[in-house]
Order: sequence, then C-alpha cells, then structure tokens
Amino acid sequence: MDMNNTTPMMQTFNQIKTEGGTRSQRIGKILKDAFNQTSAELKEGYTIVRPLAAEMSATAAADLKEKRHQASSNFKEAWGNETDSSSTWERLQRVFQMMATALKKTLTPPLRKQATRVDTKFTDQYGDSYTSMKRGLQSLKNWYVKATDAADPADSSTQPQAVPHGSVTVDVVASTVESPVQ
Repeated sequence: MDMNNTTPMMQTFNQIKTEGGTRSQRIGKILKDAFNQTSAELKEGYTIVRPLAAEMSATAAADLKEKRHQASSNFKEAWGNETDSSSTWERLQRVFQMMATALKKTLTPPLRKQATRVDTKFTDQYGDSYTSMKRGLQSLKNWYVKATDAADPADSSTQPQAVPHGSVTVDVVASTVESPVQ
C-alpha cells in the first residue's frame, strides 16, 4: 500500500473530526440556550401561578370549613333517619350514600366556580397559548381514556361470550363413506 493513498484519507478524517467538533459545540450551545429559556419560563410561570393557586386553595378551604358544619348535621340527621334499618351494615351503607350525595351537591358548585375563575384568569392572561395548551391536555386526556377503556378487562367486547343454558341445536352434515370390500 502506498503512503500517498493514506494522506487523502487522513485529511478527510481530520476534516470530518473538525466539522463534527464544531457541530457538537453548536448543538451544545443551542441546548444550553434552550435549557436557560425553559428554566426562565418555568420560574416566571411559577411566580404567576403560585399566587393564583394559593388564592384558589384559600377560597376552597374557606368554602369547605363553611360546609363542614352542614355536612356534620347532615350525617347526624341521616344516622337518625336510618334507625329502621335491619342491620348496622345496611344503615351505614345508606348513610354513606346519603353523605356522598350531600357532599357532591355541596362541593361541586364552589369547585366549578373556582375552576371557571382560574380558567378565565389564565385565558385573559395567556390568551392563545393557554387555549392551545388546554386543547392539548384535553386531547391527551381523551387519548388516555380511550387507551384505558380499550385495556379495561370489564369491557365485554374482549371477554368470551357465555352460551346461555338451555337447548343448543347443532346441525351436522354427514355423508356415508364407502370403503372397498375386502
């Protein structure tokens, strides 16, 4: 092998090595800039979202404290109304069902009100960015629901179908087979 054949190959190798180093430095700078921008955006978002979240939490806590007394009296009333139940277990089940219904009626409106306030604030403050993000999260939620529904073992379409008890008719087509006589 001639030495002159390796010289162009070494030059090409050195050129590739130099170009690769330059590219990796550019990529590193791009990634560093992207990280710095992301970090700054997260910090800014945190300073904006944190007071809103604290306000929402405080309002929700105040609403819950207000409703606590009402729930307590509802529980006492429900327990008193269920004295005619045949067993303590049935009595507890009915009381818990009544309490769940009462809690749902009591807590749902204030929580919806808070969610609407936050949604309005974010829409006003962030506009299309927030709306776009909200749509993305909704599509992610829809995808997740579809994925979990498809994997749900209680889904009857994936379960073997049971044959009902009773008479089952099976049609069999038969024909005689002639065999040679020996």
